[in-house]
Amino acid sequence: MYFSDEIILIATASSGTDAIGRQTETETARVTVYGDIKSVSREESFTAGSHGYSSVQKVVVRPWDYSGQKYALLDGKRKLIYRTYQSDPDTLELYAATKRGIT
Repeated sequence: MYFSDEIILIATASSGTDAIGRQTETETARVTVYGDIKSVSREESFTAGSHGYSSVQKVVVRPWDYSGQKYALLDGKRKLIYRTYQSDPDTLELYAATKRGIT
């Protein structure tokens, strides 16, 4: 692992509801970290797809770089971090995807 890909982690806070009752979020902070963007297994892609996610990517970062942010900016696209997994003490896997039907 080279940790050569630039990832922007985005923290948000709930800011109420919009005109039709959906919760809205306000961006509170952006942090740039370095990690490795990797592809996911076929099983992970299928499981994520069955829960309404598409364009799934795995991002490996250092655990001390991640503080529970909800979104990641990968290749210019904002993606929801829907799952994390700490594979060993020095690496944390973030699974990020877009939610189908939501723009």
